[in-house]
Amino acid sequence: MRLGVFGGTFDPIHLGHLASAEEAAYRLCLPRVLFVPAQRQPLKGAAPRASAADRLAMLRLAVADNPCFDVSPAELDRPAPSYTVDTLRALRVLSWCEQSAT
Repeated sequence: MRLGVFGGTFDPIHLGHLASAEEAAYRLCLPRVLFVPAQRQPLKGAAPRASAADRLAMLRLAVADNPCFDVSPAELDRPAPSYTVDTLRALRVLSWCEQSAT
């Protein structure tokens, strides 16, 4: 399955994030977009203002009405900083494991 991965601090999530994800899903024919909040982005000096738990909760509320949107706490579960390449590798391994199990 094709999957869009949308990472960021989402501090806070806003309509611009949601509109961008919807546009990407439409233009790229993505059945699913996964929002991945970062623990701390390596290119930003300051840490997020909201806690990881609050940002995760805000994301889950914001995407709840869109069946093609989902949220993963993968980067929140790892030590900071968050690197997209590590997340993509983990998602690829998970996808491979799921396909092998069927």
